[in-house]
Order: sequence, then C-alpha cells, then structure tokens
Amino acid sequence: MHEVFGNFLKDCQEYEPTHEDNRFFVRLRTEMSKDYVDDASRAKVFREVLSDRGVDLKINKIMDTSFQTDGHIGVKGQPHTLTECKNEWNNNNADPLLQAFMYYLEALKSGPFTDLSTRLPCLVIYYVGE
Repeated sequence: MHEVFGNFLKDCQEYEPTHEDNRFFVRLRTEMSKDYVDDASRAKVFREVLSDRGVDLKINKIMDTSFQTDGHIGVKGQPHTLTECKNEWNNNNADPLLQAFMYYLEALKSGPFTDLSTRLPCLVIYYVGE
C-alpha cells in the first residue's frame, strides 16, 4: 500500500475537528435535511456547500460517455472523487452507489487507464434526501 493511504488512515483516527469543521458539517446537515423538488436541486446545494470549503465538484460528463455525475473531481479525465445524489430512495429505481460505481467503471474503460485491473482509487460519495 502506498504511504499516503497509511497517512490517511492515521489522520482519520487522530484528527481533531475544528470549529470551522463543525460549522461546515452543521451547514451540510441542515441544507441536506431540507426538501428539494428534484435530484438536481439537492445536488446543486451540495456542490455549493462543498465549494465554500474549497471542494470544486464538476458536473461534466465522464470521458466520452453519456454519463453525467452530480459532481466529480478528476485528473486527466479520470475521476478520483465521484458524487451521486438521489432526492429520495426509489424515485427512479437507480441505486446511487451502484450508479456512481458504473460511472467510475466507464471512466476507466474510456480513459487512459484501459486496463480494468488498474488500482486507481476513487472516493465515492452518495447521498439521498428521504
């Protein structure tokens, strides 16, 4: 395992949240607890809240596919962070976690890393309103 993953695990166990971190989480919880008319509205607010903390999620299509995430960050077209939003469970029979994994798989297949055994990590964040 690469050293950076060991550091990440250590940070997860030892990190002390700041007052700013707590304000961010309260804001995110508050905003995501609200009712939204659709997935796009909820995802837009999610991206805005994260943007205020310096996390710039893009809503571009994944490589040369027709798949558009609710927000992702990548390098050279390859996502290392994917988000998928559903306004409510079962509103269109799509599981947000599986949908995000499919986006990631398609990005691997159509990007510079065409070997599907490539170990290119990706953080998948999914969130559902109700």
